[in-house]
Amino acid sequence: KKYNDGLLSLWAERMALVHRTSLWQLVTSLVSTVFTVGVYAVLIFLIISGGLSVGSLAMYLMAIRKCGSSVGSLSASIFSMHNQGLYLSSLFAFLDYPSEFADEDKGARFPTDFKSIEVSDVSYVYPGSRRQALSHVSFSIGRGEVAAIVGENGSGKTTLVKLICGLLRPSSGKILIGGVDVRDIPQSQFVGHVSAVFQGFRIYFATARENIWFGNVKTAPTDEAVRNAARQTNLDEMLSKLPDGYDTMLGDQFPGSEMFSIGEWQRLAISRTVFSNADIVLLDEPTSSLDPNARKVFIEDVKWLRSQGKTVIVVTHTNEPLQVADRIITISSERS
Repeated sequence: KKYNDGLLSLWAERMALVHRTSLWQLVTSLVSTVFTVGVYAVLIFLIISGGLSVGSLAMYLMAIRKCGSSVGSLSASIFSMHNQGLYLSSLFAFLDYPSEFADEDKGARFPTDFKSIEVSDVSYVYPGSRRQALSHVSFSIGRGEVAAIVGENGSGKTTLVKLICGLLRPSSGKILIGGVDVRDIPQSQFVGHVSAVFQGFRIYFATARENIWFGNVKTAPTDEAVRNAARQTNLDEMLSKLPDGYDTMLGDQFPGSEMFSIGEWQRLAISRTVFSNADIVLLDEPTSSLDPNARKVFIEDVKWLRSQGKTVIVVTHTNEPLQVADRIITISSERS
């Protein structure tokens, strides 16, 4: 019933728009017709009374036709502007939609010298839902540790990652980074300090160099920095052999571009994380599209990140990340 009601509502709105459009077209047509008939009547009167020559009549007729064409174009433009205005109103309504939380500067800065990440009795409920996506989760991760988060589908692992990287705010409980509540840290402060690769990682139709550079656009995409990130994910040799090397366009949107497999795109996304040089690295199912050899490379990537003092949090369903984890955190799917 609710889908039928929604369909009927959309149909009613569409019919109202068609009605207004038809009415506007009818009015403009009537005005144009009345104007044309009136001008023709004046011309006929002038010809009969001898006040207008045949040559002048021809000139006036051409002028009337051009005027009618211009009026028609103007009417079509006004109608088009009206329709576009309807879409713009929806756009402005979307842009004015309030954020889940305001990015207010409460004086807190991201604690670059943090010693641990504390998750204390955290729960989260998505807006418009009554079901808890995450329920009373608590654990602690030390700086420079590798933590593996495991759990059944729907247990809230991805939600937890979004909470830690500041994309969501806890409904209850606290997440403390170096003793600072993430609620008090503006979103802009997370940039450069936290990097994440989600299951639905982004595919950028840009050059290979830019795809890696997007991990930290505040850093110059020099050959050394970009290639170092690619080497860590075993992509340097492959990218170097592309037609234009690292300046080759990737994807299928441009002539001469190169398309990657899902696994290769995922490795490229991990390269972005390496390039970001963030203090906290969050990886959501990073081996889901990787073959066995690429998974071995990924394990070496995690070891390298840990050697650089990075705190790595990996959400996984596979065993490989567990081999290098300093601690394993199990999220229960039970809800209170």
